[in-house]
Amino acid sequence: MNPLPRIPTPPAQRWRQFRSQSMPGFVFAVICLAVALLWRQVVIPASVVGEVEAVTSIVTSVQAGSLASLAVDRFTEVTKGQELGQVVIARPEVMKATLAAIQADLESAGVRIESSEWNRVQTFEEMQLALLDAKVLIAIAQPGLVEAELQFKRDQELARSDKSVISQAQLDLSRAKRDRLQAEVTQRTTIISAYDKALAKLQTAQIGSASTGVARQIAADQARFTAEQKPIALIAPIDGIVTRILKHSGDTIAAGEEILTITAPHPTRIIGYVVSPAQIVPHVGDGVEVRTRTARRLMGRAEVLQVGGQYELFDTSLISPNMVLKARALSFHVSLPPNLKLLPGEVVDLALRPAR
Repeated sequence: MNPLPRIPTPPAQRWRQFRSQSMPGFVFAVICLAVALLWRQVVIPASVVGEVEAVTSIVTSVQAGSLASLAVDRFTEVTKGQELGQVVIARPEVMKATLAAIQADLESAGVRIESSEWNRVQTFEEMQLALLDAKVLIAIAQPGLVEAELQFKRDQELARSDKSVISQAQLDLSRAKRDRLQAEVTQRTTIISAYDKALAKLQTAQIGSASTGVARQIAADQARFTAEQKPIALIAPIDGIVTRILKHSGDTIAAGEEILTITAPHPTRIIGYVVSPAQIVPHVGDGVEVRTRTARRLMGRAEVLQVGGQYELFDTSLISPNMVLKARALSFHVSLPPNLKLLPGEVVDLALRPAR
């Protein structure tokens, strides 16, 4: 007896069996695969994060003044050594008043010096008169000394020949007179020598030299002050882009106050942070997986360049914008992945891959 033909199963019945028997397992496997991919691409360890280092340079003025002009705007590309603007130290009326005050002070000093010069001249003349008096007195004393010397010698010879002619008291008086006149002549000779030296020193100074020096000082101070009032050029210290402008033309600027900020367009490294307690401590030479936080997560490989020596305060908002707490973190430097184009200040996620 021939077997009966097999009754075909309707497609609707097969689809119903697939949905009830195979579909749950298939959907579960797809969900697990999707979760694994999302976990790998999105979910990261919350303890390791990095920030692309932004090399910035702040342009300031070394002196207080006002910003006369600013030749750049925000996001303008500049080169090292380029003039960005000028700072005027003081207003014209202030400059004139300051110059007038300097000149008045120096002229007053010149008057005092001139008065001192006339006092020197008067002293010179008085010393000349005193020198003449000393010379007159010594001229008077010298003949008396010669006479006293001769008288003492005669009295001394008479005392030797006959003591009855002259007494010892008369001989002592003659000697005392001779010694007194000799001391007087010696002292006046010393005084005359001192006057001669003092007059020689006074004669070396020329009348009017002090006023000439004051005039030169006035001219020098005026030239120095005028040179200081020339506008100070603001020079770009590095190549980069102007990222922030805090002052504009006409604004008053204090010494050392920030005017604008220049950021280098090309970063050189990433600063990584391992939040305490650290599960993995980075070491120089360890591998690092760098993941961007863009809509399409990109990944690159880098290397640990340097590791800090201590835990420091760390802004946890780099991990999540909702976190505004402070924590302790160990910082380290990471090289830039060659396949990623990162911008300065960009936050990236890091995964340490120890070499050991």
